[in-house]
Amino acid sequence: MKKVLDKIKKFFTNLYANEYFKAFLWIYLVGLFCFATRAAFNYFTLPMGGDYTLQTYAFYAQGYNIFWEFVKTGEMPLYDFSNFLGANYLGTQSFYYVFSPLFYLLCLCPKPLLYQGIFFHMVFKFALGGFFMYILLRKYFKVSSKMSWLGGFIYAFSGWSLFYVWFHFGDVMAFFPLFIMGFEKCLKERKGWLLALGLFLCGLANYFFLVNFIIFGIFYALY
Repeated sequence: MKKVLDKIKKFFTNLYANEYFKAFLWIYLVGLFCFATRAAFNYFTLPMGGDYTLQTYAFYAQGYNIFWEFVKTGEMPLYDFSNFLGANYLGTQSFYYVFSPLFYLLCLCPKPLLYQGIFFHMVFKFALGGFFMYILLRKYFKVSSKMSWLGGFIYAFSGWSLFYVWFHFGDVMAFFPLFIMGFEKCLKERKGWLLALGLFLCGLANYFFLVNFIIFGIFYALY
């Protein structure tokens, strides 16, 4: 038992020593702390206004139920009757979350804790975006570790992240630095796989933003 515990301790010690993991962990913990003042007094859910309360819970709960129905029965309900006369599920939700790989991480959450899971899942997306920004600054822009940390925090909790893309497009915010990394790798190392991956993930997350990113990417590359 002592050997097993020593191996576990060594694993987590080495993991924490990794600068990239440490950056992700601290951005995630800071995100939890920032929102905890409201979440702690609301059963670890966020009663925020706007689309968050109007659509987040309903959309994600709908997707969660449909996913597990597909897993259990092997049949995907393509038409959803939960809203009046119903609607094409894939057609209506493809703009929001249904193709994003990040959404399916939420499906691993136990159903009784789904609304709490949405809170931790949202903070995870902020942290993932900050993590990718940290790598972009540290590895490709050769910025110091401290300034890369600062850049990761600023990106994760910027006004764009918090007030514009915070729910429906939080996945886009998380993948966007990966898209920029792809351009840097393509221009500096003549390797295009990371750019292709960034475009693919941004497209899955939201095809509307993909068009804007491609136009922006052309000007970015020229610059």
